[in-house]
Amino acid sequence: MSELSTTAGPEGTGPESTGPESKTTRRWLGAFGTVLGMRGLGLAFLPVLLVQAPIILVVLAPLAAYLVLAAPRVAPWAYFVGAMTASVLHSAIAYQCGVVLGDKAQDWIEHRGGSTHAAVERISWWLKRAAPLVLLFSPGPIVCALAGAAGVRGWVFHPTQILAHALWISACFWFGAAVTEQLDAVHHFFETYLIELSLVALFGAGGRYLWTRWRGEEESNTHDGPVDAPPE
Repeated sequence: MSELSTTAGPEGTGPESTGPESKTTRRWLGAFGTVLGMRGLGLAFLPVLLVQAPIILVVLAPLAAYLVLAAPRVAPWAYFVGAMTASVLHSAIAYQCGVVLGDKAQDWIEHRGGSTHAAVERISWWLKRAAPLVLLFSPGPIVCALAGAAGVRGWVFHPTQILAHALWISACFWFGAAVTEQLDAVHHFFETYLIELSLVALFGAGGRYLWTRWRGEEESNTHDGPVDAPPE
């Protein structure tokens, strides 16, 4: 596996610039935004997907809670293939977006990714010092994008995130299998109140989107400088 560059480009190659670099940046931002959008759709249509097409939920939004809920309703081979493929692909896209944007990835995540400046600075600080541990604990798209921006090398990132996803997906599957009886009651509840829960999920996803945008604007208005890193 060739080592991916983790060095931010020269000044003028960010999202606001023009030329080939700008087109590349927009493409990766679009791909990263699609990943986050897919997870938002998973929340918005959670009741319908869980009842009617749980494998689509697994592929669309392979989050731990959704993986546990879907585990008893999906064939094991489809569950692992779908969840692993989606998770690894989402993480790789997020990482490369962070590589391309460099430090600008942090600003984008704060304004549109739903994370606070303090959280982004803290995660970035730890990624520069213990990236494998951070990725094993939380291999989601936001952390992966920050890993790319923090300069984590490709030969460290890719094997670690694949291992992390394999462990998390296996744990979610076996936990879901262990509590199948309890999950059957949850599934029955979703089936009984499918329309009502679908409306709640849609309003919840819409509210989360609006809150994320509002918080991004607040962060932009109140940001006074980087948060102090923990002492060495």
